[in-house]
Amino acid sequence: MNEVQGQRRRLLSLVMIMRDAAMEIEACLSSCAQSVDEIIICDTGSRDGSVRMAKKFLHNWQARQPGRRFELLKFKWRNDFAAARNYALDKAHGRWTLLLDCDERLVERCPGELRELVQELSANQLPSGCTLAAPYSGGSGAPDVLEFLRHNIDLEGRDVETEPDDLAVRLARLDQGLRYRGAVHEELLWRDGRGLRAASVSRERIYLLHTGYRDSVKQQKLTRNYDILSRQLEQGSSTLGLDYYLADMYMARGDFARAIAHAENMLVGRRPVHDPFVPYRVLYQAHSNLAKSAGSEEQKAEAERRIEEVLSRGLAEFPGWPDFYYFRGVRRWNAGRETEGLSDLETCAQLAANFKDAYPLCHDGFAGLLPALYEALEQAYTEKGDTEKASAARQSCLRARQERGRR
Repeated sequence: MNEVQGQRRRLLSLVMIMRDAAMEIEACLSSCAQSVDEIIICDTGSRDGSVRMAKKFLHNWQARQPGRRFELLKFKWRNDFAAARNYALDKAHGRWTLLLDCDERLVERCPGELRELVQELSANQLPSGCTLAAPYSGGSGAPDVLEFLRHNIDLEGRDVETEPDDLAVRLARLDQGLRYRGAVHEELLWRDGRGLRAASVSRERIYLLHTGYRDSVKQQKLTRNYDILSRQLEQGSSTLGLDYYLADMYMARGDFARAIAHAENMLVGRRPVHDPFVPYRVLYQAHSNLAKSAGSEEQKAEAERRIEEVLSRGLAEFPGWPDFYYFRGVRRWNAGRETEGLSDLETCAQLAANFKDAYPLCHDGFAGLLPALYEALEQAYTEKGDTEKASAARQSCLRARQERGRR
């Protein structure tokens, strides 16, 4: 490959790590290659032909436009994602870096959107359609990083209904002071551990399609991540989100008692910035699963008491979040407390409708449950004989399903 003449700064470098990504690497690279000036890929031990496929793509990409640059690196895997990402990051020359995973595809609403976004950042501007994220929303000018929305699909393009959309840091200024930390679920931070000034990109400009949570690979990832996180815990080391990820791992493995322990730790530790309600959501799900396996009547009563306690704690701290109004409303309705249950469901619908306006910097973790909420309202109104409200709830349910399908 041609070396960079004078090591001049390019505008945008794609930086990624790769391992056994033969089913995804070409789609990933094709989605963004025309927008970047440099591609750095760090392979951590592929055995499925990924390196050969990537090399062919990169040579063709470079040949189509002189001046483009790429490096295809090898890195010995040592169960540390941050180490591999930092090794790749050190090889980049762009002013800004696009940080994709192989199982992601960039989607631009209009051709050239990514390039335009980076031009705005290079002019020290907050790009149009971007929202500064708490708690680093102070100051002016361009943020350090941009977060893209990720929508989960399988390889055939079908929605993965069990996995909600999320936000991920995928564009960052290239600065020697920025480093990844954490052996798994790594985070990009300043070297001294300070968080970055971040902004989220409107899905109307750019978003990602993510195939990494499809059923055929999810269990493999869970096992790998669990092993790495457990090793960190045993060694006494920590990452900023260790309790969050361990709670998630234990929930997936069905170890609800341990999931509860780590969720409680989150309540007094560090929570995800964009979804601070996560600990309560985990607590409710874990206690509900424990209640299903309760044997004696005494155990069932105790499990129900703990669920009610979690609901009360969550509603007290987050009265503007819709989640627990829905769960409490369904529980009350099923227990024969119909007036209270319907009131909770109606409150939930109102909060859900206004959530993005009330909390623009937070991830809407309830969005995936909107169809279920409106189904519950339709049933409640039907049983009460209010056909007009039942019909309106049915229409809202259809709109919620259509909206998820568009994403």
